[in-house]
Amino acid sequence: MSRSSVGIITTILAICLAAFFYWTTVLRHSQPWDSESSNTAQLESAEMTVHTSHFTPEILLSAPRRGSATPDPTGKRAVYTVSTYSFESHKKTSEIRLLDISSGQSLLITDEGNTSEPNWLEGGLLWLKEGKKGATELIVGNEARKGDHYVAGTVAGAISNVKLKTLGPGKVAIVVSGKAKPDGKLFNEALEPKKLTTARLYDSTIVRHWDQYVTENKNAYWYGLLEKSHDRWS
Repeated sequence: MSRSSVGIITTILAICLAAFFYWTTVLRHSQPWDSESSNTAQLESAEMTVHTSHFTPEILLSAPRRGSATPDPTGKRAVYTVSTYSFESHKKTSEIRLLDISSGQSLLITDEGNTSEPNWLEGGLLWLKEGKKGATELIVGNEARKGDHYVAGTVAGAISNVKLKTLGPGKVAIVVSGKAKPDGKLFNEALEPKKLTTARLYDSTIVRHWDQYVTENKNAYWYGLLEKSHDRWS
């Protein structure tokens, strides 16, 4: 069996499992609606849940997708992401939310677009945001006040998989993953020269890894140091 066939079968199984999970956790517990509103769905922004009496592909694809929760050092709170696609506006929205584990209450930290990977940082939170020209911004925010955040630094490329390690008071090591060019510099697709053709020339038999073409740019880890001065990280 080829890799492409395995990938297609895996995708179908994932969709079936998602549909089964959505049916057992949402639709079975939703309140029945009258016949005039049976074909509509209601989105509650505070809880980011969808209630409906009919299951459709649109309902499945527009259901909120929650990321894994990251607890704080005390284990009393957790931060997570929620993304939702709207078929009415044809746009994707993303949120970073704070969960009080004991009460179950969820607090919105930010709903700015293109944000991801919130992590606990001494005195607040740190998350990633897509910047201009393919760059990535390191955003530091206050978990107690929505909109109270600033740019602590900018990385000249796409990064992910943020890991933080406290080294001492006001010093935190940060490690991320990103593509490295053959010269060792961080790869930024937005700054690469535009090619006039999509043709590719390979001198090996392995030209694809799952759904991506193999290129000269390789995955690598990058590390740096965040320091706090005058109540701001940089």
